[in-house]
Amino acid sequence: MGIFYGNSTSQSNLIADLWRHTTSHQGNTTPLVNWERADSNNQGYVGGMSESSGIFTFPQNGIYLVTFHCHMYLHNTTTASQRCSAAIRTTTNNSNYYGASYGHVHFGGGGYSSSLNTQATASCFIMFDVTDTSNHKVQFEFGAGQGGEYTYGSSSTNDTYATFLKVGDT
Repeated sequence: MGIFYGNSTSQSNLIADLWRHTTSHQGNTTPLVNWERADSNNQGYVGGMSESSGIFTFPQNGIYLVTFHCHMYLHNTTTASQRCSAAIRTTTNNSNYYGASYGHVHFGGGGYSSSLNTQATASCFIMFDVTDTSNHKVQFEFGAGQGGEYTYGSSSTNDTYATFLKVGDT
């Protein structure tokens, strides 16, 4: 398979899309909102997902590899341990969302100060069988501990991002 540039839709059965989270969030957030299709440094896509209020809709039926990479940091004044998570949540009825995959980071205790940021990335993925594009959707979640945890967001770099690849027919 080759590398795709630009916004080509010439291969109508192929879906390859990359979305990035554009703003940082503090604390538990479900769903993460403020997404944009990656559009800097000649990043392209084929086909295309749609997104509204943190809910992603698939353009056609098929088996999709969905990945979520959540860049997070801890800015805290306590010595307590912190556990953060990234999650992909799915629905098959366009209503009830369930955790399908999780990635976790544990920030250990030990003298965090207000001037210290500790960073990490949690990732997770699923293979999602989309047989009904109006009901099968995904959203992403950031789970935090005691309040000093943040996700990174940027409109120029892919710090926290999701990918959608159609890998086959259903």
